[in-house]
Amino acid sequence: MRASRLQTIQPTEPTGNTGPYIFLGGFRFLLALSVFLDHAGQYTPLADARIEWGGLGVWLFYVVSGYVIFSAHDLFYRGRLGRFLANRCLRIYPTIWLCILVSLIMYTVAERTHTFAYPLALDNYGIGDLLLSLSVIGGFLTPDAWAPLSPAATLTVEMKFYVIATSLFAISPRTPLGEDKFMFAAGILFLMLYVFIELTGGHYRFYGALRYGPLFVLGAAAYQVHRSHWQSRGALSMLGIAYVFTLHFCLSMADTTEYIGFGFHEISMRTAALLSLLFAVLLVIATIRISGPLKTVDRTIGDLTYPFYLVQAPLIDSYMATNGITGMRGFVLLLFSVTLASVAINLLVERPLLALRRRWRGQVL
Repeated sequence: MRASRLQTIQPTEPTGNTGPYIFLGGFRFLLALSVFLDHAGQYTPLADARIEWGGLGVWLFYVVSGYVIFSAHDLFYRGRLGRFLANRCLRIYPTIWLCILVSLIMYTVAERTHTFAYPLALDNYGIGDLLLSLSVIGGFLTPDAWAPLSPAATLTVEMKFYVIATSLFAISPRTPLGEDKFMFAAGILFLMLYVFIELTGGHYRFYGALRYGPLFVLGAAAYQVHRSHWQSRGALSMLGIAYVFTLHFCLSMADTTEYIGFGFHEISMRTAALLSLLFAVLLVIATIRISGPLKTVDRTIGDLTYPFYLVQAPLIDSYMATNGITGMRGFVLLLFSVTLASVAINLLVERPLLALRRRWRGQVL
């Protein structure tokens, strides 16, 4: 009998090295489009919707990352944490190195030829900044590290949480608490560190990724809730607590990274409301199993998300400085250009490494 193309799943204990495909490719691309809208919003009336589009996309990316990190470990990488980190490095580093190179070339040419009306000043961007950018995880050590490729600053946060999560996965089976209780305690600790950062005013640099802890904890808790069939009181409690902390975070930010302090600001409230709605969507679609052409389409769209997110900044800057087409026509043309560049990066850089990543993982999420 032919299997249904679309059905809800009930996560089960993982067996071996296989697991269900998680239906998040299109959702992730939607988040990348949200960031794109923030960067290119002057071309469309959507920019006047009084939503912090960039923050919305980036913060939900962190939530999705928390979900995917825990699901990937649970379904594919138990006892194989070295392969988990290696897989993540193969996913992150080649693409970002290429995008940094492309961006540096574009901005350098622009400065020397005065192509851009407002070229990005790279006078303070030295070899040390370049090395920190290439390392990704050291990107918070200098304010100039991500000058040529500003969206990539979020990857420093991601990489720190990959390392932290891997450490927790390695420790949890060896604790007398048991894995579930240990992870619950770790989630509470991260939320308490968020409170510590709030009380001490350490919102940048030194505390780095810990400021975004509630978002990752929310995603991880969502996976644990799905895994337990909504039966685990601990997972449900963590989901609720992390959601409250996430709302506090959203209402404390002016944009993706600018902290303004907690308050009921109009834009922040609108953004928090939309984030809540999209998180509810995430809770639903992550429990849907798809197969056949729909799975192929979702996976293909998801594969374009990462290069689309990275390459858009230099392309948008160059387009705005050199192209006279404005309005929705300009927006569509720019969207097409960034998508085309994303396809090229995916085919030339990411696809050749996909076979190795699949072999290490067992199958693609």
